Amino acid sequence: MASGKKGVLSSLLGLHQELERMIHDVVGGPVRVGSAHKWVPPADIFVSSGNVIVRFEVAGVKREDFDLTYKDDELTVRGSRAEFGNDEKEGYWQMEIPHGPFERKVKIPLPVDPDKIEAACREGILEVKLPIIAERRKRSTVRIQSDA
Repeated sequence: MASGKKGVLSSLLGLHQELERMIHDVVGGPVRVGSAHKWVPPADIFVSSGNVIVRFEVAGVKREDFDLTYKDDELTVRGSRAEFGNDEKEGYWQMEIPHGPFERKVKIPLPVDPDKIEAACREGILEVKLPIIAERRKRSTVRIQSDA
């Protein structure tokens, strides 16, 4: 068995590919993958200029399809991404772009001011700025600015 992170990732990728081949062999063709489960957008979280910055990759999600809240030291983004295009699909050979409902919760490890949280979505990235303060506050609803 391979050692180290690269070896583990390589082994997992090989296992994933083998499972895809097995499913293909059993059903005799491409598999239509449903979107019944919520997907989780990837996130970057860091501190910059006195703010906790959280960036979510949400390409293709419209501003009005987001719900962003902060409660009990946790930032939550929810929403939905429509499937791209109106093509009549008979099935998929491969499907990697998730669509449908999503949710991501991020614990914020520092005290922030929930009344001054800002969010903007540009080029498929939702960026949330949470100003760091001396003591914690519990809850706020966050408005997302339009693309500029």
